[in-house]
Amino acid sequence: MQSLKFSSLALSAALASFAALAASESEPNSNFADRNILLPGDSSFLATITPGASNGDTGYGDYGDGGYGDGGFSLAGDVDFFSFTGLTPGAAFAIDLTAASGAFFDSLVGLFDETGALLAANARFTSNGNTTRSLFGAVGSSGSLNLAVTGRDDRGFEGFHLENAGYDIRLSLGEEFALLPSNDDLSDGTFRFTNVQVENGEIVYIDPEIAVGYDYTTSLINFEAVTLPALPVDMIFQVSFGDGTQQFTRTVASNDEFIFTDFIAGGVSQFSVTGIDVGEMLDPNNPLAFTTGLRFVGNGTTDVTQSAIVIDVSAPTGLALVSFGSLLLWRQRRHAG
Repeated sequence: MQSLKFSSLALSAALASFAALAASESEPNSNFADRNILLPGDSSFLATITPGASNGDTGYGDYGDGGYGDGGFSLAGDVDFFSFTGLTPGAAFAIDLTAASGAFFDSLVGLFDETGALLAANARFTSNGNTTRSLFGAVGSSGSLNLAVTGRDDRGFEGFHLENAGYDIRLSLGEEFALLPSNDDLSDGTFRFTNVQVENGEIVYIDPEIAVGYDYTTSLINFEAVTLPALPVDMIFQVSFGDGTQQFTRTVASNDEFIFTDFIAGGVSQFSVTGIDVGEMLDPNNPLAFTTGLRFVGNGTTDVTQSAIVIDVSAPTGLALVSFGSLLLWRQRRHAG
């Protein structure tokens, strides 16, 4: 289970605006065509998921490992489709799900394009008023986020699940809760966070600007894992890392946590992400264009830097690659269970 870790000031501000910006579901909304279209400015969606009727043939499994199918149900359950609208294209977003008091919710949250095609999905468990981060990424050119909530094993978003829970989906945009970089002088093209307090199991979110690849470094406490965002074009990236004696490159999907310590026991002090499509054309003046989740092997303070390779489309000899970077910081604490 995961619960978000906010500063008291940020949490107070979020709670103060929550009531005025919350929307409640309107049934039917169990498919993309009938999704609830929220008003611009709405940042929260309150809903209830109800279960299907099992015929006794269902089997519980992890997302991606089989689990339920329509053959195990005599009646499909509830799926909630909805859209946040009026957002700035390219803005960094995070989707957090809070289970109602007393509820236990093994959820699956999906992100869809404007035609209803599934772009990304992430399964998370949360319960009894706790919050988990379900998805994060960048808003597409439409300025909308089309989402759906269902039970964990309902990979087709058709209602084949046994979940029964009230919940709140909350949208956060990067500028609402991001910490600024430590350095004022950006002449070398790198944003830096100094003396960042980290704990083993805590996820730190950093956000650079435009890039086709990124180099990440940490000064004192090695990286344990990385999670990459869902972009309007890209859902698959390459992560390269090593320890001086061995080197690895692995393909990583958006919102799937990639664990360095599965390959190198002590984690890594640096790694690179490549494979970002030129077609993303992220705005170099937008400091909220790309989010990355980082987990560390230990506790304490460390300095984190990120240098981005950006596209100079005005170069007379074609596309020139230059170094550029910026960082913004979130925190999410990861608990066992």
